[in-house]
Amino acid sequence: MTQFEALLEAGILTMWLPPWATDDPAKDTRFLATVRARRDALEAYVRGEGPEPGAWSLDEALKLRVKGDPKGPRPLPSAFRTGGGHG
Repeated sequence: MTQFEALLEAGILTMWLPPWATDDPAKDTRFLATVRARRDALEAYVRGEGPEPGAWSLDEALKLRVKGDPKGPRPLPSAFRTGGGHG
């Protein structure tokens, strides 16, 4: 995994963490804790503070969702959306 790939994956995982999930990680569900841990490991790798993360499956993490967990990732910020042609 390149650092760019790790940064990209970390950004995608951030979109699975609802804004309120940053308030108190101790209140995370198993799903949110799993996503947060993977994102943090990826960010540590990019900063050179941790080893390259091993294989991981979002599909497996999604099986941990419970009522109240996000059904999908948050929409991308408008700067990343396509179709807004600047003509």
